[in-house]
Amino acid sequence: MFQTPLPQDKMPKRKTKLAAIYLSPYVQRNVDLNAKYSTEEYSTWRWIIQQGKDPLEHVFKCGVQFCIREHMMTFKAKEKLYYSLVDVWATLLNDREKYKAPESPLRIFFDTAFSIFFPVLADEHYYLLCFNVKNKAFEVFDNIRLGKSAAKIYGKDVQLLKKHFVTYLEEKQLVLLADKIKQLKPTYPALKWQTLRNYEDCGIFLMRHMETYMGEQNTWNTGFKAEKVLAN
Repeated sequence: MFQTPLPQDKMPKRKTKLAAIYLSPYVQRNVDLNAKYSTEEYSTWRWIIQQGKDPLEHVFKCGVQFCIREHMMTFKAKEKLYYSLVDVWATLLNDREKYKAPESPLRIFFDTAFSIFFPVLADEHYYLLCFNVKNKAFEVFDNIRLGKSAAKIYGKDVQLLKKHFVTYLEEKQLVLLADKIKQLKPTYPALKWQTLRNYEDCGIFLMRHMETYMGEQNTWNTGFKAEKVLAN
């Protein structure tokens, strides 16, 4: 017997994919820090910071993620970045992954041969955790240069997040991935652009780390310059 066809409005939507032309290694997915901003970008920023506008107005919304004008104002120099901006940034970066080349590593950004990113906010300080499955590494990226004390400072929180993440994967029956994550031990890479004194911009460093890290430290370039050491 033939099944009765579903009405047009109840037919499941076909999942679309981007054409190969858009999945190119030459598609610029990272922000070029040396490029001049466009007229559109400047106009958008002026609209956001315009005096007299409603500080509670939504200036970004995608699904459940949103941020208001007041939060966006924390992008200003010497301001502590509001956490909703990091969540929005993760949303944007996940969307950009649609344009990655087939040979590029898949990256997954959580709200606060692939890499899984967890942006962390603890004690008013941002840093990034990366489960780099491809290279069998569990990396902790911070803009503050902590040296040997990093493991002592972050060790407990990092291990706790890893434990809960493994539990989550097991509950979702992703046993093979959970087993791989279990075997990873945290490392605290020294980065040439790390700072000794800049605590205010940790949120900006976090967002740039999320955007530019492709899983290979030896070719990683954030565009940040090394901090200048001032003589006493």
